[in-house]
Amino acid sequence: MGNLTAERVTVLVPAQDFAMSKAFYAALGWTVTDVAPGLARMELAGTRLMLQDFYVKDHAGNFVIQVRVQDAHAWHEHILAVLKTGKFGEARSIPPRQEPWGPLTTYAIDPSGS
Repeated sequence: MGNLTAERVTVLVPAQDFAMSKAFYAALGWTVTDVAPGLARMELAGTRLMLQDFYVKDHAGNFVIQVRVQDAHAWHEHILAVLKTGKFGEARSIPPRQEPWGPLTTYAIDPSGS
């Protein structure tokens, strides 16, 4: 049997409006790089994801990216400042709350509902 060592796991994030989603993630601080038509690499804190110009409502509505941060309240304020520009359609944020599994969590819901 050959070498089965995994080198990377890549998650593909759905985007209903690809250009708006790229701009949204960039405004939040992700580095966004187009790599092919309809596909962009997003990087934050040493983690890479791929944003794809592909959307299925049921999939997007249940898609979650978890980013652990030092200060959930500061991130919530940062997200609100980005949203205040009015450029990101239905994107929204949920104020920090203590989750039953432990962490204080704030949510950024992107323009696709993810």
